Amino acid sequence: TNIVVRPATVTITGSQSAISPVNVIYTVPINVSGDTGSVSAAVPLVFPSGVSGLRKQDVSVSVTIAKTG
Repeated sequence: TNIVVRPATVTITGSQSAISPVNVIYTVPINVSGDTGSVSAAVPLVFPSGVSGLRKQDVSVSVTIAKTG
């Protein structure tokens, strides 16, 4: 399985105490159950409390599903 997120980085804003511990920003979950091949979706980001994106944006997520076994 391969996952690509674009853009790979986002600029966040908030108080120093809110943004200091942030190492990763998550997206809403993407349901790929039952899918084969590739799935692409524009999904919103989920920011921690006190943190927001510098601009409103979704990210493009592409998932390539590899069959194993």
